[in-house]
Amino acid sequence: MIALVRTEFVKAARRMRTLVVVLLLVGLPALIVTAIHGRGNRPDDGSGGPADGLFRLARQSGLLVPAAVLAALSAFLLVVIAGSFAGDSVAGDAGWGNLRYLLMRPVPRGRLLAAKAFVAGVLIWASTILAAVAGLGAGVLLFGWHPVRVPFFVG
Repeated sequence: MIALVRTEFVKAARRMRTLVVVLLLVGLPALIVTAIHGRGNRPDDGSGGPADGLFRLARQSGLLVPAAVLAALSAFLLVVIAGSFAGDSVAGDAGWGNLRYLLMRPVPRGRLLAAKAFVAGVLIWASTILAAVAGLGAGVLLFGWHPVRVPFFVG
């Protein structure tokens, strides 16, 4: 099982799709933080969604930026990335012509699918953590490392 997981990780790491996802998950948080910083302290017009409050709070400290970045990316992009990693694990091998050779090996199909699902799950978690860490780095760089003040909280 460990050899199957290692093989799947190597195949996933060598795909261009994984490199593009990594670049996207490092570049987009930096762009979001720049947009938050460029917006300044404009008054709230009430047209924003639930993430708008996080964007306002994110200007206080770089420690709150990962929450704002994940709120912005989770609406669409992280879902697409998760579907891409999960869906392309078997379909990618079929497209490259590797699936025939994988199924000819004396490995039970259930074990092969479990290894592919495990690798896809780890890549999904890693992409979420990468987006949060990139947002934290960009937020601390632009807004600083200040204590977090939560409005309307007495304690």
